[in-house]
Amino acid sequence: MNILKMMIFFIFTIFLSSIVNSQVYKTDEAQLLINKYESNYSNNELDKLRAIYKKHIRSADFETGIIERNIPYGNHLLQKIDIHHNHNHIEKSPVIIFIHGGAFVRGDKSDTEIFDNVLNYFARHNFTGINANYRLAPDFKWPSGAIDIGKILMWIKTNRDDYNLDEKNIFLMGHSAGAAHVATYSLNEELQINDGIDGVKGAILIQNKCPQHKQILGHNHYSMMYHFNTEDDSIANDILIFLKSKLKH
Repeated sequence: MNILKMMIFFIFTIFLSSIVNSQVYKTDEAQLLINKYESNYSNNELDKLRAIYKKHIRSADFETGIIERNIPYGNHLLQKIDIHHNHNHIEKSPVIIFIHGGAFVRGDKSDTEIFDNVLNYFARHNFTGINANYRLAPDFKWPSGAIDIGKILMWIKTNRDDYNLDEKNIFLMGHSAGAAHVATYSLNEELQINDGIDGVKGAILIQNKCPQHKQILGHNHYSMMYHFNTEDDSIANDILIFLKSKLKH
């Protein structure tokens, strides 16, 4: 993945985010809490929002496919991934890797609902989702998160046949601190594996405060990820359209 390709991608996403005019819908209970606190949550209030979105995920009742948990891609305890298998089991499935947030020092790939919902959404739409943990600060300094992304990409190349993965159609997606790790890997060619011939076709950076960024109306820093795989499709479908437009056939 070279810098030129990433510049084209960023121009696309800046344009996309500036024209999207969607709002939260079909998740009224979550909307009330979002309006009350915006992105200024204590841990207790954030737990309330997570609990509400879990209810919305369950009420949407979308089919959940096969998930394999805690597969190591490195030697550290945190270097593990969950694989959300493509529902249709298509041959050579494109891959999306999700990197969670947590202020660089905390967070987890899954509590079996959040952030499973993100990868379950893409698995319903013919992608294999990889939900990743990575080494955290302060024990591990920058750019350890980006290095771990490279290790996951190497794992894909090594295990592509066993897991039916298309190593030439990979996308990176990060939320908050995870978006910083994805950006670091995407824009620092010294960190990219195989001299940048890594199969990565694009990256999605989810953050509520970015230069030239217009937030999806009605969402906050957390709900922009929690709403995936609910009946609210206010941003997920736009990302899906971008992914499909970049697939190499």
